Amino acid sequence: MLQSDFSITFVCRCIPDKIKKDLEEARFQLLEIENEAVFLSLPTKNDIVVLDGYHFDLAYQESIKNTAATLVCIDDLFDKEYVADLIINHAPNVNPGNYNALVTTQFALGPEYALLRPLFLEQARNKKAVANLETVFICFGGSDFKNLTEKTVATITAFPVFKRIIVVTGVAFEQINKLKTVIDSDKRIEHFHGIDERKIMELMVASDLAVVPSSGILNEVLSVGCNVISGTYVENQKFIYSAYKNENCFYDAHDFEPKELNEAVQKAVNRVPLNKNVIDGLSGERLLKIFKRIKMHKGMNLRLATIEDAETTFLWAKDPEIRRFSFNKNEILREEHVAWFQSKVNNPECIYLIAEIANKPVGSIRFDRVAGNFVISYLLGTDYHGYGLGKEILKKGVDYLKQLVSETGLSGNTIIGFVIKDNIPSLKAFRALGFLETEDKENSKFEISIE
Repeated sequence: MLQSDFSITFVCRCIPDKIKKDLEEARFQLLEIENEAVFLSLPTKNDIVVLDGYHFDLAYQESIKNTAATLVCIDDLFDKEYVADLIINHAPNVNPGNYNALVTTQFALGPEYALLRPLFLEQARNKKAVANLETVFICFGGSDFKNLTEKTVATITAFPVFKRIIVVTGVAFEQINKLKTVIDSDKRIEHFHGIDERKIMELMVASDLAVVPSSGILNEVLSVGCNVISGTYVENQKFIYSAYKNENCFYDAHDFEPKELNEAVQKAVNRVPLNKNVIDGLSGERLLKIFKRIKMHKGMNLRLATIEDAETTFLWAKDPEIRRFSFNKNEILREEHVAWFQSKVNNPECIYLIAEIANKPVGSIRFDRVAGNFVISYLLGTDYHGYGLGKEILKKGVDYLKQLVSETGLSGNTIIGFVIKDNIPSLKAFRALGFLETEDKENSKFEISIE
């Protein structure tokens, strides 16, 4: 998802050899550490730290935030307080209100942000159609400490409609000898142990029905287009289980006891309709856009405008998309703009700032002092629309002005902004930053104290 645009390092205290090999083959950097103190000494303000685990409590998150790094948390339990800049949860029917988080926390919620490997995302964009139920895929991943694989195989083999039964076990599965007795008793069964993701996907694609728990593998079989039987057998699967069950994405096997599993298989055989369109394969692009936006936000700086910015600001000012939300709809001529711009840059009653990312101008924000107040005018170049940068330039501009007032004693009581009602992104930016909104004729007026 992110590798083409970011340098990525995985930091682990304990990592299975199989995962270590996968990371090396994918050419990711891997840093193995002895304790958390080593990791907490690494992040800088330029880094994005992604935490994926249930043990990262509030104190740990605050330790990351104290480094000035951006914090992203992957979570599917919402059982703790968060100070993250971004929370990712790909379960259905989740909303920001489920979380005890900061007002400024952003969210990427729902299957639209499914965390799947590229192979599965590609397959999700080309889902197979299930014509007949002949091949079954069974996998409980990991160690399967309850040996649900064996119980499930025993149930599935009782249905003669299935011509091929594919059984996959993980490298940590320790009951192969016990399972082998069942496998050897039925020629329809094919057993695969400790195989890689490409082979797993090939087997899923070849299958019509998949029996899996409500863990990460559920998203994988949904992405390829299988009909699915699912359930739950550990605590941290319960929310995912309930969420996808409510969306009618699988036949419910509850806790995989034989009676419930048998009933789920019977529904599958009877082709009871399912919702198979929850994963569209575009989550990689969506998450990349969010991370690029974070990167842009972190890299945005403001500087005072100079006369050398006249041409750039002219091109912005005359852009039709920008003019659409301007109070002045008249055509902008270059000579008029240069004269106006020079007067603003040289006016002590105007604070004119240029926003840059990687030393490239991306927008501007201006504060004109009028009757003891500061009136805002800001814009973004159209190449940078859609990344949430309007809120960022507004926030940084307000912070710049407040600091300037504090350091120089420049007089001013209130910061005021006027927004056309159709300019939804700008309305959202002002509201998100706590400006007081009132009506002003056909527009919205926003105010916030400079103190």
